[in-house]
Amino acid sequence: MIGALLLLPLLPASLLANPVVEERQIASRQYIISNQCPASINLYIGGQFDATLATGGNTTKVLAETAGLFYTDANGGNITGSGTLRAGFYGSEQYYYLVREGNGPLNTGMSVVPERPAVSDGQVQP
Repeated sequence: MIGALLLLPLLPASLLANPVVEERQIASRQYIISNQCPASINLYIGGQFDATLATGGNTTKVLAETAGLFYTDANGGNITGSGTLRAGFYGSEQYYYLVREGNGPLNTGMSVVPERPAVSDGQVQP
């Protein structure tokens, strides 16, 4: 099966409606996760099963910046994430990274598409 899991990190959003920043507020971010694989996939976030996405389906999540790694167990991926291609997002600067531990082929294609375009030096605008 050839396909891709598409992750779209969007603008940070507040978990509370009150615009006053309080210490208990946790920075959050909106993600749109889209399945472009030819079959349904299981989505895991932070090591926990989150949803099954149908072919062409998507889901939107507002999660803490520390939500953990996003991945699927499709095509020989592992429900624990070990040996599986995973995407992570870091901090208010909105850095992202793709990781895989172990050897062997990648279990799925993955694309991360920031909402904001890159500037001339290749960095995503904050």
